[in-house]
Parts: sequence; C-alpha cells; structure tokens
Amino acid sequence: MSISRLKDRAKKRISRYSPTRIGIALVALIIVLFFSVKIYGYIVKEEVKSLEKIQAEKGIPVDVVKAKRGDFKVFRSFSGMIRGIRQSELTTDLSTQVIKVHLKEGDTVKKGKVIVSLDPDDPSMSTGHYRQDLARYRQALRDYKRIKELYNAGAVSKSEYEYALTTYEVARADHDASKDMVEIASPMDGTVTEITVSEGDPVMAGEIIATVAIIDRVRVELNISSKRAIFIKKGQPARILLITPEKTLTVKGEVESISLSANKNTGLFEAKILLDNVEGLLKLGTITTLEILIYSTDDALVIPKNALIDIDDETFVFVVNHIDGKETAIKTKIVTGWKSEEDVEVIGGLKVGDRVVVRGQNKLSDETFVFLHNEEK
Repeated sequence: MSISRLKDRAKKRISRYSPTRIGIALVALIIVLFFSVKIYGYIVKEEVKSLEKIQAEKGIPVDVVKAKRGDFKVFRSFSGMIRGIRQSELTTDLSTQVIKVHLKEGDTVKKGKVIVSLDPDDPSMSTGHYRQDLARYRQALRDYKRIKELYNAGAVSKSEYEYALTTYEVARADHDASKDMVEIASPMDGTVTEITVSEGDPVMAGEIIATVAIIDRVRVELNISSKRAIFIKKGQPARILLITPEKTLTVKGEVESISLSANKNTGLFEAKILLDNVEGLLKLGTITTLEILIYSTDDALVIPKNALIDIDDETFVFVVNHIDGKETAIKTKIVTGWKSEEDVEVIGGLKVGDRVVVRGQNKLSDETFVFLHNEEK
C-alpha cells in the first residue's frame, strides 16, 4: 500500500471525530446523566415516603421485654493476690552454697522432709557456727558415753553422770538447730510452690530458698476503698470464673474477714477471701479477679438495663400499652434499686407483666404508635 493511500485513510478517520460530532456526544451524555440523577432521587424519595407510610400504618418497630419477678443477684468485681491459706517461706541464717535440691516445684511434701541441702563445710562462707556446734556435739556425745560406762561401773558419782548427760543434751539441741540451717526442711505438710535456688548457687543469710504452702484452699487478699467496703461482710459468697481449654468452671468461696479500719498509709480496707482450690487451678502469687455477692433477693421486679433512659436525675422507660386499638409507647418514670451487669431492680413505676421497650426507644416520644417486633407470649 502506498504512503498516499495511508494518509487518505488517516484523514478520513480523523474527520469522523470532528468538533461538531464530539460536541453532540457530550450534550447527549449530559442529558442522560441529568435524567438518571432525577430518576434516582425520585426512587429514593419514594422509598423514604413508603418507609414513613409503613411506620404511620403499622407503627415504629420496637422490641419489648415483660417486667418479671424472680431471683436477682448483684456481684461486684475485685482484684487481689492469691496466697496459700497457710504458707511458709524457708530461709537460712548461713551464707554458703547449695549442694543438693531434693524436690521440685509442685511436689507434695511432708513435715520434716528436706527440700534443699546447703554446704556446711564451705570454709569461705559463714558456716563456722555450724561447725562449732557440730564439734561440741560430737565431743559431748563421746564424753557422755564414757561417763555413762563409768557410772554403770560405779566409778563416777551420779552428779558427774547427770552433768555429762545435761551437757550432751544441750549440745545436741544446739547441733539440731544448726543442722536446720543447712538442711532446709518443710515445717508442715503441703506443696512446694517455689524453689529459688539451684545446685551450686551461693545463698546469703536471710535469703528465701523455698516456699511451702497448703493449696487445696487459698486466700485472696484485697484492698478495698471505703466506698465499696461498706458492702462487704464476713460470710458473703465469693467466686472466681475460670476458663480453661477444656471447660469453664466456678471456684467458690466466701469472705473470711474485712478490716474494721482503713490502713493509715493507703486509706484502704483489707479483706480476705477463702476459696476452694481442690483442682489446683489457682496459682499462688498471681493476681486474680473475683466476684463477691453483695446483694441477693428472690422477689425482685427486674428489667434489662438497656431499657433505661436517664434524663438529668430521673430514669424513664417506654411501656407499651394497647390504646384505642393501637400499641402505644408511654414514657414512664421509674425508681430503680440495685443494678447488675445486665439487669436492674425496679422498686417503683412498673408492675409485673408491663411490656418495656428494650430496642428502638431512641426513635420514640411519649404516646408513639409502635409495632412489636418480638411480641412475647
């Protein structure tokens, strides 16, 4: 194809998109858009009108719940440290090193069982007191045995024998006391909840080496403000909700005590809560959140809290009544009592069976015509 023919074709194509044709196309597009917007606006307007028409014919849709009488409990949450109902922190008066750890954390232990052994012969540490007591004990034991044989043979007097016996018993008591400093034993039946040392570690006098506790029951210690402490009394039920991978369970207990006066440094009241821990799920030394039952009745008039409308210092609900053949929402002032997480006790303004609006009340005014979306039977 020649170059001249290609030029002719290009001129023809360009001529198709002349300014006149482009202008006509733009005008047509504007007209289409204009009528599209008008039609869409009409449709939306008609939809709004139809919604208003439906609400005018059937009423504003609401959900209602009937006021009922029954059990009503109010719990309040508190946080505190979990401790053993009885626990002992084991220390030593010596500065030496660990030569043996006999048990591990979680092991059950009997009273007198050695948990950690310390080196009594470390010359670089402060074990001289133990070595001296051991030397005196061994010498007193040898003297006592020798005097006893002589006494039985009639070679020494009774007073000499009694003196040797007394000296031996004192030396043995001193040695036993010193021995307790190097053989760290449990002072009670319980569970080893903590061991802070390993074999070969140095230890200092007064350092906590291990902790033994009774863990089938635990104590949670709370510090409570005066505003909340007035609701806490000895014997009140308490609980902890535990969620494990296998199940959700409730650990039950009760208030053991509440202090009569606030701590002078913190201004808080100390409460102690006893809880069952048979399954051992409550770990000592951890912070937990528990609930204390502070109010309970078996005859409360109760409605959901989300029905309430608070205006200034007054509380209202919408009660649906059948008036002139229509379901009508009446704005009603009520008096409330205790509140739980979800419900509220009503002590005035409602009666059993009143249908209270719990959803949709933000669209209502007094004597609004409504449609019951979830009529209860």
